[in-house]
Amino acid sequence: MPLLLNGIGMLSFICSACAYLMTDMVRLRMLAIASGTLGLVYNATLPSGPLWLVLFWLALFWIINASRLTTALRGEMEVALSPDDRALMVETFPTMHSRDWLRLRREAEVTEFSDGETMLDFGAETDAVSVVARGEAAETRSTGEVYRRTPSAMWGELSYVTRQQFSGSPCKIVARRHVQVLSWDYAKLDALTRRNSRMRAALMEGFVRTAALKHGLLAADGDAPRAGGTEVALDAHRAATARLAIARGD
Repeated sequence: MPLLLNGIGMLSFICSACAYLMTDMVRLRMLAIASGTLGLVYNATLPSGPLWLVLFWLALFWIINASRLTTALRGEMEVALSPDDRALMVETFPTMHSRDWLRLRREAEVTEFSDGETMLDFGAETDAVSVVARGEAAETRSTGEVYRRTPSAMWGELSYVTRQQFSGSPCKIVARRHVQVLSWDYAKLDALTRRNSRMRAALMEGFVRTAALKHGLLAADGDAPRAGGTEVALDAHRAATARLAIARGD
């Protein structure tokens, strides 16, 4: 019995030492819980009697680690989204976790625009990232080119990333059909991503994709978008990506 008890005590310390070597927080918590459980058994079954003060602190640490592990595991689990919500998420921020999207969606300011209403004018400064959630708009560039902006179209992202307004908006965006826009001011995005590196990485990836698309570096079927007096659907390839993701159940 003493040999078994000493083995339990040694194993508890080994688990604690291994926990300090972990860089993954889930594994660290699991080892800490294992160490705490073995420590509780050891200190509760000593021949000289239980060490109640030690047991109290071990139990407290066990509860803390168990609650944090539960929170971490829950945060990694995907949540159910409506088909429209999932399509918008995949089109706009393809690598974003569904829990982060729900949080982002809840914090969005929702604005409705009627047909013909100006959503963004030439030279206007932006203080928020805006995404078309529903409807259709026409974007006119300073060169006279006209682009069709559909759900997932975005503006204000470059000013957010670079913290520069440059010379204001290089385009004018007018609602063509009833349009719903989701917006997040820059301060709110900073607050949301300050302690959430996963969300920040997904946002930046989406911003880069959108910027590349706008400047003709990324387009459907591998062709750079061309205007030449005709309208170009900038988001066709992202819509196809969304349909594929929904079909797969991603």
